[in-house]
Amino acid sequence: ENLYYGPEYTNEEIEEVLKRYAKEGSIRYEERKDIVKYVADRIANKNQIILWFQGKMEYGPRALGNRSVLALANDPENRNKLNIIIKRRPYYQPFASTILEEDAEELLEPYLRPNRFMTVGYKVKKEHLNDLVAASHIDGTTRPQVLGNENKRYRELIKEIKKETGIGGIVNTSFNKHGVPIVMDPDYAIWTLLNTGAEYLAIGNFFVEKIKKAKH
Repeated sequence: ENLYYGPEYTNEEIEEVLKRYAKEGSIRYEERKDIVKYVADRIANKNQIILWFQGKMEYGPRALGNRSVLALANDPENRNKLNIIIKRRPYYQPFASTILEEDAEELLEPYLRPNRFMTVGYKVKKEHLNDLVAASHIDGTTRPQVLGNENKRYRELIKEIKKETGIGGIVNTSFNKHGVPIVMDPDYAIWTLLNTGAEYLAIGNFFVEKIKKAKH
């Protein structure tokens, strides 16, 4: 039913790590009870790229919405931004998508069945290529995670984004610096924030911003 079998961290455990980095002056953070709506607004209306760390880590080769980097799928520039900010891989390597199950048949063809674990490619319907351009290959295909009810917080996030954009799909790539493993724990999440071009991290109920150091 799902592959969320990895470690999970409480908000208390997360904040202990955040306090340490905040004391060093490298980050600022705030607790947000509305973290889902807050992040959805930043993605949908400000076109920000967000590091997303929630719940139990995924098992297997794909980021499935708990250790993910998220961005709007309808902006072609987001592919370049993701490469510059964090992934640093060849321009022709595409990013994958997460699509709500109820939107999959409208966006994809031929859509035969859900694929929960991002292992199957589908054609994007021509009329929706622009909606998924940042998450599609040059031949008009995408490799989506078709999301049902197995990840409620992630589902709610995409539903909130859909309210603003009209599309139940986003770019979803793994939360890691190029060449190193996917993020597992809060300390590694903040290390990745600080050691890439990323600026924003949503971890548990906390929204974190990197403090940019002035150049002398």
